[in-house]
Order: sequence, then C-alpha cells, then structure tokens
Amino acid sequence: MNGVRIQQTDSMKYLGVIIDNKLSWKPQISSLCGKLSQACGVVCKIRHFADMKILRLIYFSLFHSLLQYCIIDWGRAYKTVIRPVQVLQNRILKYMTFSRRTSSANSIFKLLKILKVSDLYELNLEKFMYKYNADILPSSFNNFFSKLHCIHDHATRQQVSGNYHHKRVRTNYGKKMLQYIGPVAWGCISNNTKMLPLYMFSYRVKSRLLAGY
Repeated sequence: MNGVRIQQTDSMKYLGVIIDNKLSWKPQISSLCGKLSQACGVVCKIRHFADMKILRLIYFSLFHSLLQYCIIDWGRAYKTVIRPVQVLQNRILKYMTFSRRTSSANSIFKLLKILKVSDLYELNLEKFMYKYNADILPSSFNNFFSKLHCIHDHATRQQVSGNYHHKRVRTNYGKKMLQYIGPVAWGCISNNTKMLPLYMFSYRVKSRLLAGY
C-alpha cells in the first residue's frame, strides 16, 4: 500500500483484545487464561486471611473485570475453546468457598450469585440489545439491526413485539454473527422485561440465568 509492503500476520492486538485471522478467539482466550490463572493464585493465598466480602471484592476486581471485557466478542467462540476459562472460574470460586475439587460447581455459583462464563456472555448480549433498542449505544451501531416492520409489510407477532430481523444462516459460523444471535436473543425476552429500566432489566435477566443452576 503506497509502496509499503504490509506484512501478513496471524493475529493482532487491538484495545487489549487479540483478534486472529480465523476469528477462533484462541489467542485471546489463551492470553486471558494466563491472567485469570494469576488471579486464582492470589485468591488461593489470601483466602485464609480474608472473609467472603473481601474475597468477592478481589474476585470482581481481578477476575470478573478481565472475564467481562469484550466477552460479547470472544464469548462467541466454540465451547471447547472457552472451556479452559470456565475451568478457571470454577477453580477460583472453589478457592473462595474452600470447596473440594470434586464439589458441584452449580451450587457454588448459585450461593455466590455469580454467573458462569456462558451466562455472563448471555447477560452482556441481552444488555447490548437493550441498549441498541433504547438508542444509547455509540453512533457507530446505528442501523446495525433492522426492525421487522421494515422488512415485512404484513403484521406478525414478532413484528408487534418490536423484534429485529435476522438473516437465515446455514453454517455454524453464521450462527455466531452478532447480526444473527442479537435479534434471536432479543426475540426470546418477554415484552414486560424489555420495558424495564436497564438496572432492573439486568437484574431480571441475571435472576433468570441463576435459576437454571
């Protein structure tokens, strides 16, 4: 470009997120696991000298903040790729509660009211759609989705509910596109929940996800 040869690379870091040329998110998740593992080590050492309130503060400061950053992107990776992240989250919660390695993780998540990786991704995805619907996202997302009434001339139940159109996809890659999973997730939310203020919306969604444990 302009006489300068652009070197091809398998991945690049942008705003702290590693994007690979196959969008597998493997380099990003590998890097994330290294940081999360360090947080696990901190909690393992300090848990003998801190109560649960302090341990929760440490968890949300050192672990959850890393976990949630751009999860709406890397959280769309295949389950097998994300599994190491879930293993580390299970480990740190068991450290916090002095649970055995063989203990059921579900009961610990429910006790601490903390969402698993996949459910944290779901919460952030639904909050993203809420903000889009409320027109409070950056302008770069304007017209990112289309309302069903802009696609169909005839009235449908989904159209009346204020849902968004998603294209038909045939591949697993297509099903992971935000333009597909966003409208699908929004369409599964009740109209009463959609009308709540954001903080109540988040609480309602989190409660629904926790109820599944």
